[in-house]
Amino acid sequence: MTTSDNPYASPQVQPPLPPEHSSSEAPRPVPPIGKSFLKWTLACGIAAAPSFFIASGLVRGAGFPAACVGMITGIAVFVILYVFAERTQRIQRILSWRFAKRTAWIGYGTRIAATFIFPVGMTIDMLCGILSVNLGQLLFGPETYHVAPRYRGVDGDNVTIFLHFMLTTITQGVLLNVVLFGYMIIVFGICHLFASFSKPR
Repeated sequence: MTTSDNPYASPQVQPPLPPEHSSSEAPRPVPPIGKSFLKWTLACGIAAAPSFFIASGLVRGAGFPAACVGMITGIAVFVILYVFAERTQRIQRILSWRFAKRTAWIGYGTRIAATFIFPVGMTIDMLCGILSVNLGQLLFGPETYHVAPRYRGVDGDNVTIFLHFMLTTITQGVLLNVVLFGYMIIVFGICHLFASFSKPR
C-alpha cells in the first residue's frame, strides 16, 4: 500500500496476486464427450491390459468368449464412470486447485507407464487381482470366484462365467484406483512442498 500527501485521499487497493501465487486456476471448459470417451477408453484399456491377459488364461473352450466379454464389460464400467465424473462441476472445481491437474497427469501417466515396465505393472495387477478374488470369495462364497479349476477346459455356464469375470474386474479396478488415488495424494503433497521451498524469502 502506498501513502499520499493528501490525508483525505482514499488508500489504494492492494493489487491482486499474480497467477503463479493463486491457490486455484479458472476451471477450463468440459471437453467434448467423444474426446472424453476416447481418452478414458485408451487409459483404462492400456492399464487393464496385463490383468486381461493373465485372467484370459483361466478359461479355455466355450467359456473363453464369455470371460473376455465379462472383463471388457467391467473395464467399460470404469470408462463410463470416469467420463461421467469428468463432466461434473465438483471434479472441475477440484481440477482448478493448484497442482491438481499436474497431479492427475503424473498419476495416470505413471499408471500407464507401469503397464509397460515389467514386472512393475504385472506385479501390481497380480496383487490386486489376487486380493479381488479373495474378497469375492468372502462376499459371495468360495464357489463364486473359484474360476480356475472349474472353467479350465470346460464349457460351463456362459452367463455365470461372464458375471464372475465382470465382478472380479470391477473389484480389481476399485482396488487399483484406491492405490492410484493414494499415490496421487502423495504427489499432490510433494508438489505443494517443493512450491513452498521455491518461494522467495
